[in-house]
Amino acid sequence: MADETLRDRVPGEFPRTELLAAAKKIAAIELVKFEPNDFYLGFIGVHDGRNAAFIFVDFWGNENELFHRVFSFPR
Repeated sequence: MADETLRDRVPGEFPRTELLAAAKKIAAIELVKFEPNDFYLGFIGVHDGRNAAFIFVDFWGNENELFHRVFSFPR
């Protein structure tokens, strides 16, 4: 089970591997941009659509605000 990935264990479709890798890179770039009042990563989302792909990075800041950054790519 240690070598199994979520892709192996859960039936259904997953985003392309290269899109997931891009999401990790984008999140890493966005993480270094945080201000002192930000509370780091809230979540990352990846949508591999028919005509476009979307990556979003959300994080908390200013105690109670959720910031949402969206990156889109043509398919």
